[in-house]
Amino acid sequence: MKICSKCGESKPLSCFRKGKRYKNGLRSQCRDCENLRKRELWVSRGLTKTQLCAKRLEEQDLTNKKTCCSCGESLDFDEFYKDKNRPDGLTYRCRYCHADSYYRKHFGISGLEAKILLKSNDYCQICGKVFTNSKEKHIDHCHNSGQIRGVLCSNCNTALGLIKEDLQTLKSMENYIKKHETS
Repeated sequence: MKICSKCGESKPLSCFRKGKRYKNGLRSQCRDCENLRKRELWVSRGLTKTQLCAKRLEEQDLTNKKTCCSCGESLDFDEFYKDKNRPDGLTYRCRYCHADSYYRKHFGISGLEAKILLKSNDYCQICGKVFTNSKEKHIDHCHNSGQIRGVLCSNCNTALGLIKEDLQTLKSMENYIKKHETS
């Protein structure tokens, strides 16, 4: 059982929608209260849900811009990732807000800090590969402490992850390669 934050009633968990952002994985308002709130929004604007979505899409098509739900900025369509499940085919957050959220969640740094870190490194700190574009760069962090160690190429970052950052495994791999090395 869970108490709805809107109506205050105690309801079964099945009465709440899933929500990744919430501690227990469920939204704070029950389905009935959420539906009522949405209906009130449409009525206040004098539209049905379908008409409201169509109006938003029409406004976006005229300007070739979309407003990010996180930062509130009106940006060009190419500043959003594609999402075939959304009515306009674009994510609700711009690329910058999406990246900022990702870096805060995974590394505890802002998108701006991540951008500075990625721009300051032009090569992999393990193999020395020179990066030709930003998609090749990956932020490496210690899985135990969460501390950022540097910028690596995809292969080196994946290799560290696969051996679970175990130095003994890494030494065994080195010995194996040396043992089977052909001259």
